[in-house]
Amino acid sequence: MHRDPRKPPEYFVKHSRRRSDAPIIEGVVVDADGKILDSGLHLHRIFRTELELLIAAYSAGASADELRARYPRVIEALGAHQRVSGPRSHEFQRFDAYIQGLWLVALAILLDIDDAGLKAAIIQIKNGAQDALFDRLLALRMPDRAKTTKLLYPKPYKPLYEALDAPVEAKPALVAKFLKNYYNGMAPAYWQGSHDDGDVEDDDRGYFGYWCFELAAFAKCGVLDDTSFRDHEMYPRDLV
Repeated sequence: MHRDPRKPPEYFVKHSRRRSDAPIIEGVVVDADGKILDSGLHLHRIFRTELELLIAAYSAGASADELRARYPRVIEALGAHQRVSGPRSHEFQRFDAYIQGLWLVALAILLDIDDAGLKAAIIQIKNGAQDALFDRLLALRMPDRAKTTKLLYPKPYKPLYEALDAPVEAKPALVAKFLKNYYNGMAPAYWQGSHDDGDVEDDDRGYFGYWCFELAAFAKCGVLDDTSFRDHEMYPRDLV
């Protein structure tokens, strides 16, 4: 079932053909001749492409089982990048790294990735006790981890963070405020606006979907009731 009306199904099929030719074998990225690739920039692009492909597959209508099968490859690609560039390359002071961290944890929750798979992701994402929303998201599966109350990006995430502990009757209005400002709040992200770029081939701008997976993870775990926002265009309800 095609999920994203911004682009036709064939767009996402074409997007998927942009997959890197560099395979990941036992956690190492190699080229067609078996040579290990050690460029941090190249490895980061592979990681980002793998994550985009997973999200594009959801946009095109892939099942949870198909998405679940893709998830380990994303984490392997992130690990390969981290080994070359070091953990500072993915610190949450970089907005894109922060959003990717939220997505990876949220997707692990939504796809019912097992504990071993989630722990493998956390080892690569790192950044524990750096951001309150990320810590609350992670606590849905790992409640004993260290937490902070500092919110790195109050725009656009403050209303969502406040909704987590708000009285039941106040939650819908806070989530509505968050969703109203979500897209504009993503202005620093490299992918914001990519749906307006036509049928581009550039890896940096190819559209893969605007989905708020972090919101869906909180809904799936019962922290938020999605009755008031279930039909929002950026809410991946099929994963909930």
